[in-house]
Amino acid sequence: MASPLGHGLVGYGIGRLGEGDAGPAGPLLLGACAVFAIAPDLDFLPGIAMGQPALHHQGISHSLIAGLGLSLAAALLIWREAAHWRRAWALLFAAYSSHLIFDLFGPDGRPPIGIPLFWPLSDATFLSPVTLLPGIDHAASTSTSMDQWLGTVASWVNAKAVAVELAVAAPLLIIAELRQRRREARS
Repeated sequence: MASPLGHGLVGYGIGRLGEGDAGPAGPLLLGACAVFAIAPDLDFLPGIAMGQPALHHQGISHSLIAGLGLSLAAALLIWREAAHWRRAWALLFAAYSSHLIFDLFGPDGRPPIGIPLFWPLSDATFLSPVTLLPGIDHAASTSTSMDQWLGTVASWVNAKAVAVELAVAAPLLIIAELRQRRREARS
């Protein structure tokens, strides 16, 4: 599992990479891409309200169908800024999916192991056997208390994980910036 910072930067980078012949994505769409890359982890909010932050984490918000539906709904709301609703949908869904990909390739030691990627077609959870990202340490179980959760979130392990996420996101952001500058130079 990645941090909100890592997820958000990758989502923003996806929005920037999506800037093409249709023009810049615009601040609303870029912001929405960053938020959509974090969105699956909003399932922490009900648990936080109940004093057990991980209680509902890695639920249906970590599925492709949630990403498809939420991305389509948001795209229809902001399509004017994106030049076309399909462009907005594609960028938002790519940003949302980036979260799922990060989580698939991160460590997970808290049952249920993995994410319900194909819910509602399957209740099975999925996790890559190959861990590519160090992951954020946030809860040993769904019953982890708020105090325990906050204690694990603010740790050196997580600081190192965020540093790795920044190293992963940086090339994406640099490539997006270079593409935009090249496009502007041709205009």
